[in-house]
This record gives sequence, C-alpha cells and structure tokens, in this order.
Amino acid sequence: MFRRILAETMLAMYWQLWPQQQALANDSNAVNVADLELLCHIMNLHRVANDDFDDGELPTAQTEELEKLNMSLSVPSWQEKFPKDVTPDETNPDYCKNARAKDECVQAWNKWKKAAAALKHPGSFPTKALQTAAKLTSPAGAAARLAIANLLEQANSLRTEYSINVRPEITAAKQVQRGTIQHAIFAKAGDPSAPGKMCAAELQTDRTTSCKADKAAATVCGTALCICAKDSDGQSGDLCSGGTSNTAFVHSGSPNPGEVFESIWTKCGQAQAGKLTSLRLTHLIRAFRARLQTKAHASGAVVSYGTAPSNNDCRSENNKGCADFTLLSATKASSEIKRQIWIDDLESAAETIRQGEVSLAKKKGYEAKLKRLLAQAHRLDKALSHEEIPNVISATQPHPTTPDSKQGEKCRQHKPKKTCE
Repeated sequence: MFRRILAETMLAMYWQLWPQQQALANDSNAVNVADLELLCHIMNLHRVANDDFDDGELPTAQTEELEKLNMSLSVPSWQEKFPKDVTPDETNPDYCKNARAKDECVQAWNKWKKAAAALKHPGSFPTKALQTAAKLTSPAGAAARLAIANLLEQANSLRTEYSINVRPEITAAKQVQRGTIQHAIFAKAGDPSAPGKMCAAELQTDRTTSCKADKAAATVCGTALCICAKDSDGQSGDLCSGGTSNTAFVHSGSPNPGEVFESIWTKCGQAQAGKLTSLRLTHLIRAFRARLQTKAHASGAVVSYGTAPSNNDCRSENNKGCADFTLLSATKASSEIKRQIWIDDLESAAETIRQGEVSLAKKKGYEAKLKRLLAQAHRLDKALSHEEIPNVISATQPHPTTPDSKQGEKCRQHKPKKTCE
C-alpha cells in the first residue's frame, strides 16, 4: 500500500514538473530575460494612470465667502452704492470711468456687486445674519473690517501665487508622460496608439550599427529590440523568452521596428505598472546604469547592455544580443558628451515630476490655508456680533436731566434760599 501511494505521489509530481521542464528547455537561450524585465518596468510607466497631478484651479468657495464677509462689514454708505438684487455684469460702471487700470476696476466692481446682492438674501450669506449699522461704524467694526480685508488679500495672493508659480509645474508634470517619457520610450515618430507603429527606433544596415546609442538604442524600445529580437544575419534564439521575438529584424529595405516590438510590448504588459513618481523613475534609471557592462574589443572597451557576442561589439551572433552605449562613456569620449538619448530624457522627466510633486503638495497646503483664512474671518465676524456698543452722546446734544437736578437749579436761582429747601 505504501509503495503504491509513493508511486502515485511521484507520478503526480512528475506531471506537475514536466511543463516547467519543458519551459526551461524552451528558455535555454533566454539570456536577457532580466534585462528586458527592467526595460518593461520603464516602458510600463507609459501605461499607468496619471491622475494624481490635478492642475485645476484652487477652490473658489472660500474666497467668495470672504468677499461676502468683507462686503458685509463695509460701512452702510458703501453698501448702498450697489443694487439690492443680482444684476448682469457691467462693462463700464461709473465707479471705473476714470480708473487707470480699468479692466481690473470693472472686474472688482462686478465682484462687489455680487457680494452686496448676497447681503440682501441672508440664505446665501455665510453667517446668515448681518451686523447693525451701529456696529459697522464703531471702532470695533472698523477693526474687524480691516482684519477681514487683510484675510481676503491673503487669499487673493495665494490664488495669484498658485496660478503663476505652482500650477504650471503641476501641468508640466502631468504632461511629461505623453511628452518626454513617450518620446524616450518610442521615439518622437512613434505612435503608441497604432499597433505595429509604436516603436520608431532608427534601424541601420546591420545589427552592429543599429544597436548603438545614437541609433536604435537611443530609445527604450530600440534597446529592447537589440537585446531580444531575432534577425536574418545569424541570431535566431529567443533571447528574452518565447513570445517576445515573433518577428525578425529587417535592417535594410523596409525596416520594421514597430512590428518586431509589438510582441515585446504585449509581454511587458503582464508586469505590474506601478505608479509614475520621480523616485520610482530615478530608481529604474539607476538600476539600468548598474547593469551596464564593460567588455574588451579590438578597438577598445565597449560599454553594453544585454549579452554581448564573442567580439563584444553587439553584432549579430546566435543566442546573443546587446545594445552598445559606449558613446555615453565619459572616459571613452574625446570631448564633452552632448548627445542626449532616452536615459537623459528620463532623468529630465524625473526632475519635472519631482517639481510637480512639490508643487502639488504646495497646492494642498494652499487649499488648507484658504479654509483657515475663512474660519478666522468667521471668528472675527462672530466676535463683532457679540461686541457691546456703548451709547455715545454727541457734544451738541443737551445732557439728560433728572428731577433732583431740576429742583437744585431752581433753588440756586431762588432767593432767599431757605424758602426753597
């Protein structure tokens, strides 16, 4: 019985392991799987959702409430200048006829009109209650008016600062995925929306010339082709595992980088895309640089990515494939390197994203500050509503008199005084 159970168990294990053995056999030449895996994670940054970079305007609710509060604390004579109900915007109000900055004046006037109209309809007013004329003209009212006007000015300054200095950086970070990153991966002529035309890597007459850093390897997709693709010159192995090299390179006549790349792109889609952040992009670039190798060649050292052929110059050789990045080596260059390829583009994109991340944090801080400014304005308005305004007697008005004071006055005028008391 024990032998039978053991035999059945071993048979079951064999059938479980057999597909794996077959797969391993098919992958006997897959020497660049890890190298493609890294490129897949870089290329998948083009697939990820990029909704985090919200470059919309700051909320207007807090500023509008501050405008209403500011108007509600203005002196009655100013409030009376505006109509009680909402009216269409004016293009040339009397108030602005002689203004130097007329456009700004007209814009402010129409904003004040809306705020003043809101005072006539308490349901649309933040505090649902208005201050009395006595409080508005009191010293406490003047102090509250100045304080809330200052809060409104701070809110408007925040909005201006955001529009001029913060929002553009968020927009740039939002656009970098379909701009710099897309061009680095597929080349500017590549069309990610068109199957077979996604990769526009620059192919030359042979694999050696094509797979240099100033040709096909100037793009991420071209680098992937160089380490994975088959060709008609001698490389027929599945360098990046089966399914990534369904179509062979055509170097001369009608180059086909887009067609060759299609199967690589499909396979890379199975990897987790992750999030597009400056930190992730920077780490991927560093990981790529760390995998570059130095090999000896008759003409000097060769810096390559992938598995180099016997003479190390990335030419076509069966079961070998690499991309030549020697042109980017400072020690091999005869002068300052000014060439820019996908590595440089992605480093630039990472910096753009980093600045966008900083600006996005600023935006959230601005939104929180707008709420704090409005809350502070509400506290000032509430404090004024609880303020006791003393009765002030005008110097031109007679002082009030009491019955005793009237009798005393008569006695002072009466002679003899005793008969009065």
